[in-house]
Amino acid sequence: MIPLYKIGDLVVLKSKSPQIIIVDDKLGINKDNTSYFNGLYECLFSVCGRKGRFIFPEDDIRLIE
Repeated sequence: MIPLYKIGDLVVLKSKSPQIIIVDDKLGINKDNTSYFNGLYECLFSVCGRKGRFIFPEDDIRLIE
């Protein structure tokens, strides 16, 4: 699976959310020690001065246009 988004992209949840930024694409490791994209992104957001980090599946987010 190839990541649809890249680190630094601004996205929102499809179910509505504040702007969030992708800070990492989660990689898994195969038995032969090669990495692969597992469909998850670590995202950072700030609401009312509070910061949070969450992991979202690619299907739950969309790029801000």
